[in-house]
Amino acid sequence: MATKKIKVDYIQETSISKFRVNHGDLTALTASIKKNGLFNPLRVRPLAKPSSGKPQQYGLISGARRLACIRKLGLLQVTVEILDINEKKSASIWYHDNGLTKSLRSPTWFGSPAISTRWV
Repeated sequence: MATKKIKVDYIQETSISKFRVNHGDLTALTASIKKNGLFNPLRVRPLAKPSSGKPQQYGLISGARRLACIRKLGLLQVTVEILDINEKKSASIWYHDNGLTKSLRSPTWFGSPAISTRWV
């Protein structure tokens, strides 16, 4: 998949990316992004087609912690991987990127155990 830079303002958190209730301590990740840049692009999907003259908006699939750091740093653009997929498929990708990470599975992190049965 190809990557490209888009404006941070064009990325919206979605019901899927909001499953993470607590981002935890972002100090080290923010410092790393500031020093080294972003190693892994955020994964996004196009949302509804914009009306004439308005920019395309994207829904965040994975990378909520990285996006929080990028916003904290005040960066205006970010590298993303744009996936042309529906909400159900993006939920499956989110789950495999995040939900299967043993250290991250907990009621406070997950927000809702229903994701595994609702979306995947």
